[in-house]
Amino acid sequence: TDSPLQTFVTPLLHPIALPGSTLGIVGCGRQAYAHIDLLRVVAPWIDKLILWSPRETSIAALTRYAEPDFVSIRRASSPQDLVESSDIVLSSTSYTSNSRRLLQAHWLKKSSLVLAVDLKSSWCFENEACFDLKVTDAHRHI
Repeated sequence: TDSPLQTFVTPLLHPIALPGSTLGIVGCGRQAYAHIDLLRVVAPWIDKLILWSPRETSIAALTRYAEPDFVSIRRASSPQDLVESSDIVLSSTSYTSNSRRLLQAHWLKKSSLVLAVDLKSSWCFENEACFDLKVTDAHRHI
């Protein structure tokens, strides 16, 4: 049987994450591993992975971890390259009070999905109205 999380997440991903979809992950630390584990279960048809992190060693380690589950994995040349090339963008950067806003909403493909699990700390949302749907776990993030 499906887990409650799988039941919730799958309908959100299904219209967007079709076979051949590309997942882009910004931030290749501990959270990224957990999200890859989840997506192995709820969206196994996602078969391309693009990674970006300021730390090469983090990208190399996450690449080794994810290799069995993806047809192709590549390192993005920049945050912009990752966002423009991904159907699903997962941002999981570390939050600090002086976090840099690396990602621009206008780089997104039409109909892409953003999973900003870093409380949007890496995003510069000049116009959040560009999103068709916004799902959050707390109203204060709306």
